[in-house]
Amino acid sequence: MHHGALLAALVLLLILACPGTLRLLGRSGPVFSSPYLIHPDRLLAQHRLLPGTRVLLAGSDSLLFALRAARLIAPGSLTCVGDEPQRLNTIREAARDDGIGNVVTLTGDLNTLPLPSNSFDQVVVLVGVLGRIDDREAALAEMARVLKERGRLTISDSIFAPGYQPTRNVVRWGNRAGLAVHRKINNVFSYTLEMTKPLRAKDSHPVRTGRPARSPQSGMAAWPGNLRG
Repeated sequence: MHHGALLAALVLLLILACPGTLRLLGRSGPVFSSPYLIHPDRLLAQHRLLPGTRVLLAGSDSLLFALRAARLIAPGSLTCVGDEPQRLNTIREAARDDGIGNVVTLTGDLNTLPLPSNSFDQVVVLVGVLGRIDDREAALAEMARVLKERGRLTISDSIFAPGYQPTRNVVRWGNRAGLAVHRKINNVFSYTLEMTKPLRAKDSHPVRTGRPARSPQSGMAAWPGNLRG
């Protein structure tokens, strides 16, 4: 066990010694405090945002992710919700300064989202957000509530993040909220999990559990070429 911990520490030191990682962590500030060795561009690709969709960014840690996501989904909209007004203000001001007009910020509790049901095509949860939520199961139920049918919930987490949640926990909470696992991407120190909200039973073409929702706006063909795979 001692040798394993020592090896992990050495690997971490090597990663932190890389100039690119140091530059990334050097940009970390009050609004970009959760990179956990995952570059925002990699997260952006793994969450596979679709142009023209309504996206909810739960939590307000990453300014860089929010701005790039907003550009990618235009002419859709990005709603950033969190309980830290200062971070939200920074995102709103940065978007305005960069001429990005499709960002909305909203102060609220992730356990009781102040948003209507069935209103978003995708909900995005970045690294470290779940670890700060007291009732994670209730939060995932709320995220499922605001998703449209065929909507997607994408969650990233890292073993370095405080309150790290393994996928088995997230899958269990998601299943209880009526979400079906679509895909999972494993990285060295992190993962991104994608779950979908199946159609209601009354629909004549229900989505099978664990299968991706197929529609002109949610099929793989709609993803930009560099985000497929």
